[in-house]
Amino acid sequence: MTSSPSRRDFLKRVAALTAAGALPSSIGRALALPANSRTGTLRDIEHVVILMQENRSFDHYFGALRGVRGFGDPRPLQLRDGHPVWSQPAADGRRLLPFAFDSQDTCAPLIKSLDHSWKAGHGQDPARWAEYDAWVPYKGELTMGYFQRHDIPYYHALADAFTICDGYFCSLHGPTNPNRMYLFTGTSGPSVGNLGAQAVTNADDGNWTADMARDKPGYAAMDWTTYAQRLQAAGVDWRVYQEYDNFGCNSLAYFSHYRDLHPGDERYRRARACVPGSTADNAATTQAEHLIAAIAADVQADRLPQVSWIVPPTAYCEHPEAPPAYGESLVARLIDALTANPQVWAKTALIINYDENDGFFDHVPAALPALDARMGRSNVDTRGEVYEGVPMGLGIRVPMLVISPWTRGGWVNSQVFDHTSVLRLLERRFGVAEPNISRGVAR
Repeated sequence: MTSSPSRRDFLKRVAALTAAGALPSSIGRALALPANSRTGTLRDIEHVVILMQENRSFDHYFGALRGVRGFGDPRPLQLRDGHPVWSQPAADGRRLLPFAFDSQDTCAPLIKSLDHSWKAGHGQDPARWAEYDAWVPYKGELTMGYFQRHDIPYYHALADAFTICDGYFCSLHGPTNPNRMYLFTGTSGPSVGNLGAQAVTNADDGNWTADMARDKPGYAAMDWTTYAQRLQAAGVDWRVYQEYDNFGCNSLAYFSHYRDLHPGDERYRRARACVPGSTADNAATTQAEHLIAAIAADVQADRLPQVSWIVPPTAYCEHPEAPPAYGESLVARLIDALTANPQVWAKTALIINYDENDGFFDHVPAALPALDARMGRSNVDTRGEVYEGVPMGLGIRVPMLVISPWTRGGWVNSQVFDHTSVLRLLERRFGVAEPNISRGVAR
């Protein structure tokens, strides 16, 4: 196919910027490689790679990015007291505005985690969130801090080069584990009739490694069907890539279907095994090199699965206190690995999203369906979306980037998405339905 003038000009600009050092080389290479647009449909995407990072809000990372619904939002929410949403009240009557972290002279990149518990958890009044003014009282003053381009230059360069979604919300206003369950299964339990603590809290078994021998025998594992099981039944190739240290973020480990397995079991190989070279002995000093090497080897051998979930080690997952720069390093090396085989990259989409916002402020509240007449009329089915009378989600807005040959150009997608939207994409591409999403009864 003959390139259009605009495409030729675009590739020339990419080459010039890369040569001048204005673009990181990994981004320049990913931009320069063409898509395999064989059919012009979603079927051209043969590999979907999903990297879910930890605990950052959209404004916290990208509020200062030009062109998105960030701090330049011309129509910000007005609080009930008349102040704009930027002006958040503190308990002592002061008002706090978003402020840029000083990453040069302070330890801001190593900021500690803030409260990010279920919004109706112990000590919290969920009614406060109805006014969207509970940030400082519940999260502390650091909730209003954000990073600028010079703090996270690689991520801002990715957003400039590919597609960023500024309407992407975590599925639940709460912590990591239930949100990751939405990514892996379409629910944290309520839509399949499980109203246990795992629905809104981090009810894991304490094994934050890939070592199945450390699973607690008495742990009440989840028993509903995961999307990985549905892919397996449909003959769609999939795998979890993880090192020994996985920060407990492989949600499949909390499901009975993937526990107490023999190492020869295919389920173990796909869901629980750590990548070659990663061991308990080197877990504390890992630089995610074993993770990247395993992915690179599969890309080079043209055996990258159709669906891949990547679970990084603690220091590289960006959970506060993990520095954002470590996450940027991981992503840059991941893109290098994926683009090292142009034929594979031509058929690959990389999704980078974040499980939840930690306790960091974001100025765009998610819409909630009306639960009763006081909230107005609605025909939205809320079965499986309410926990003890409190709407579960959507949660807080978080970043999502889509890196692929089809999403080049510095686009901003402002559609409303959440973690289950990733499953919706997989549904459409591979024809494997996930009935746990937005249905009263699961199959």
